[in-house]
Amino acid sequence: MAVVALGAGVLAGPVVVGDTPRFVLRDEITPPFDPRDFPSPLSAYRRYVQLGEDSVLFTVDGLPEGARVRLATMDTYDGVVWNVAGDGSAEDSGRFRRVGAQIESGAQGSPAEVTVEIGALGGVWLPTVGQATSVRLADSEATAGLRYNDATGAAVLTGGLHTGLSYTLDVVVPDVPTDEEIGTARASDVALPEPQAVPDVVLTTAQDVAREAGSPVQIARTLADWLSQEGFYSDGSDGLSLSGHGADRMLSLLDGSAMIGDGEQYASAMALMAREMGLPARVVLGFVPPRARVTGLWT
Repeated sequence: MAVVALGAGVLAGPVVVGDTPRFVLRDEITPPFDPRDFPSPLSAYRRYVQLGEDSVLFTVDGLPEGARVRLATMDTYDGVVWNVAGDGSAEDSGRFRRVGAQIESGAQGSPAEVTVEIGALGGVWLPTVGQATSVRLADSEATAGLRYNDATGAAVLTGGLHTGLSYTLDVVVPDVPTDEEIGTARASDVALPEPQAVPDVVLTTAQDVAREAGSPVQIARTLADWLSQEGFYSDGSDGLSLSGHGADRMLSLLDGSAMIGDGEQYASAMALMAREMGLPARVVLGFVPPRARVTGLWT
């Protein structure tokens, strides 16, 4: 009887199944966006800076005065690069969720409507402003790839950006608090990944520079002022400044004969020094426009 049943199964199986396509569950589930699959956004800083004036990364209309455009927010340092990653908790810069046209936000500040059109800017990082409450893409097919991070206000298109892509953001631009307001504000419980392979010179320099600073905001201001006043700027075109922001580059920046670098190195150094002093700090890559409507590259 067993032999008969086996033979019937072998002969009848193809008839029953026929040409029915196989259902594979993994083909129906969209995996979550993992920023670790992409290079560090900060590593592209010098390439942006050295682009010619004819290179239009993107254009923006309706940007409020004093507002900045964010590309990516990074909270993880592994001794080689700053990157967008974390353990998946709500505070992580690496937790991106699918969103529709409307985004719930409890942010307070000035509302604005900002329109962006992508030019030569590639990758997956979508330029954003403040905290978005709505993202309306002209390309309806691209909307399925929209992911948003509630903690940092950053956004990505998993399918990648392309020239001519346009979208409109309804945003809330938070007011910039004064040092006094920061000093009296309640500390937020933000868990950040511990930086790895940080050179000892980062801590010793931070302690030496901010030894007379009292409050956390005074420590942050003292570190920022010292880097600005004591450091020299070079985008590398003169051969005086190497790109990169890993441990060896931080060592040469802070322990060399002269402190020379650009925004990539100084942002990394500032964040690492602040973290060594017990302050929560992230690195944000973005653009500062000179006027309300801007075209081209911002530094």
